[in-house]
Amino acid sequence: IEILKSLYGGSDHTFQALYVAYVTGKPVAEQVLQKYNKIREELRREVYEILGDDGILLFPTHPDSCVKLNATLFNSGNVCYTMAFNCLRVAITQVPLGLNSDRLPLGVQVIAKPFNDHLTIAVAEEFERRFGGWVPPTRVNI
Repeated sequence: IEILKSLYGGSDHTFQALYVAYVTGKPVAEQVLQKYNKIREELRREVYEILGDDGILLFPTHPDSCVKLNATLFNSGNVCYTMAFNCLRVAITQVPLGLNSDRLPLGVQVIAKPFNDHLTIAVAEEFERRFGGWVPPTRVNI
């Protein structure tokens, strides 16, 4: 009922929140859950081995520079750019890199092993010096 109400602005919750609650509210079979947990652990070990104690990985934040309102809900593959690394429990710093040719924000994720935030922040600071960091996409007059 809340999902239908949200389509017409009558719900106290966003459609996205209701959709996620609906999808994640369904029980997952224990053997399926164990299978995916095993895959996650294998990937985590591999990524940690590749990163070592002082390695970093640069990865896009999102495949598109401009996402229309609510568009990600129906293109959930795009959230994998951040979701996969959240599941791996790594240190991540999101770095704004300025604007593209259409004056839309660009960014990159700096990823390291857990508790290596000092590495991701140091890289972010260097990127900020070289690329100018965050800039407003439009001029703001106050």
